[in-house]
Amino acid sequence: MSTYSRKNDAMLICVIVIACFLALFNSTALNAGLPLFMEIFQASVTEVQWIMIGYTVIMGVASPLAAWFVHRFTLRNYFVYSMLSYAVLSFASGLIANVYFVIVLRAFQGIAGAALVPVTMIAIYRFIPRHRQPFFLTIQNMSLSLGPAIGPVIAGLLLMVLSWRWLFWFSVPLSIVAAVLGMRVFPKEDPSSVEKIDVPSLVTIVIGSMLVLMGFSLASDMGLNNPLIIAMIVIGCLLCIYFIRRQGTLASPILSFKAVRYREFGLSMIANVLLSMALCLAPFVLAIYLQTVRGFSAFQYGLLLLIPAIFSVGGAPISQKLYTKVSSKALIVCGLIFLSVGNLLLGFSAIDTSIVLFISLLCLRYLGIGIMGMPVTDHGMRALPPELQDDGSTLVNWAKLMGNSFALSVFTMVYSIVSSDIEGAGGEILAMVKGVDEVFVSSAIILLLGLIPAFMLKREPPQ
Repeated sequence: MSTYSRKNDAMLICVIVIACFLALFNSTALNAGLPLFMEIFQASVTEVQWIMIGYTVIMGVASPLAAWFVHRFTLRNYFVYSMLSYAVLSFASGLIANVYFVIVLRAFQGIAGAALVPVTMIAIYRFIPRHRQPFFLTIQNMSLSLGPAIGPVIAGLLLMVLSWRWLFWFSVPLSIVAAVLGMRVFPKEDPSSVEKIDVPSLVTIVIGSMLVLMGFSLASDMGLNNPLIIAMIVIGCLLCIYFIRRQGTLASPILSFKAVRYREFGLSMIANVLLSMALCLAPFVLAIYLQTVRGFSAFQYGLLLLIPAIFSVGGAPISQKLYTKVSSKALIVCGLIFLSVGNLLLGFSAIDTSIVLFISLLCLRYLGIGIMGMPVTDHGMRALPPELQDDGSTLVNWAKLMGNSFALSVFTMVYSIVSSDIEGAGGEILAMVKGVDEVFVSSAIILLLGLIPAFMLKREPPQ
């Protein structure tokens, strides 16, 4: 059995960058092609949105399995097989111009994508000494910001120079490189002795999560007061509650919730979920606003988003530097305030708002993301004993992905309901603007509520 060596740090950084970049690139950058997908696939907004939602939903559903797969197949094998599967499914998604074909393939890609972020976090806390973990977490959070930062630019270039198919094919070579590097950087290990996967748990979390998220998504067309929608959401929530309760009775649970008993971990996880919701919000509504309302091309849209997203990437090393001088609580609260204020001001923007002012407000919200990204993760993980860190890494990533999927579904519903009501009264452009405004305002309210658990965190000394 080999062990991790310090000389492999550079390769581990490359693995973290590629894996985390692809995770959010494939859930956000495709928004640049949303108007084109509607035209090519002859599909509605709700249908093409499931190209993104299906990926993130299934990734969220499959992510609880990460820790179990790591123990069953080893971290090295699980990551390599997932990356190779990711490459194959990315290639297949660009072959046929059929929205339902792409949705199905993207759903399977979400299963492979469920390994990307949890494995890198598990590797950081398993292989890297404590004093160097904040640096690697900063790399991870910068990489997660790179997807939304340069993803739209890359997507715009691909659409302008090549075709929509390359939005999917772009991930193929990167996935193969990550698989090769993973084979070299992750040590060979013997699989742990784990029990067979609990089938009732697997069935309930898959069906429960899907019912809840599909219910909110379909509500945009059918209405939230529709009996079928209400039934889907209620049954889905009950199944998820059953799943959580059942895990506490199993000797080898799919996802252990013991980490939640640690107060600081639980509070930081709530803040992490809110951060994830904020990450998924902007690309969706901004693709509609900047391309359809303001008339920018996909490439111009990407360049405009690059400016504020740089603040997210740049905020990460600033946060790491401040981490040695102020408490993690201060950075988390500061990040949430920036996000809340930025979203709230964007929500009150008018159709004739200066594009410079609009981008400036986006810079404020993205800076908040960069500042709180690393501290909010490390604060919670530091509260756990070593034996719970694999499960803690899996749990926090599952919560973030579910929050991402939930937010995307809910915000899609809010946008569709608001814009439809106003469009009926006259004015398609006005309807789109009001829909975007309401999404930003509702997000700001959620983030302001997130200040409650943030203020409850202990004020721990600088790291």
